[in-house]
Amino acid sequence: MERTFIVIEPDPIVSMDLAGTLKTVFPKSDLSIVTSVPQARRLVISDQALICVLINSKLVVPTDLAFLQSLVAGGGHVMCLGEPVDAGFPTMSVSVPFTADMIVEAVLNVGSDPTAPPLEGHT
Repeated sequence: MERTFIVIEPDPIVSMDLAGTLKTVFPKSDLSIVTSVPQARRLVISDQALICVLINSKLVVPTDLAFLQSLVAGGGHVMCLGEPVDAGFPTMSVSVPFTADMIVEAVLNVGSDPTAPPLEGHT
């Protein structure tokens, strides 16, 4: 199944690590890396399906919740990297630091149980 991933992460090392993991596991996926929600908003086509947004939880602000919620309402998924976010709609959280395996597991299970506790990193 082809997927569309949008990584919203200002740290270039973290975003490249996420991109490498996603492209290794999902080689036919579309992948975009941006540093802010407004940049991500410009990438989304209204009828685009199977969108999974991986966003640094520190970047989730109230003014961007409507955009993220519209993705979820359209069948997309939002995965917060870091602290869980009380967004008022289903999101998945992966704690920081995370491993490639944690990202893959979360993406494969995204949408399955939004009330599940965040996946914990191994230090």
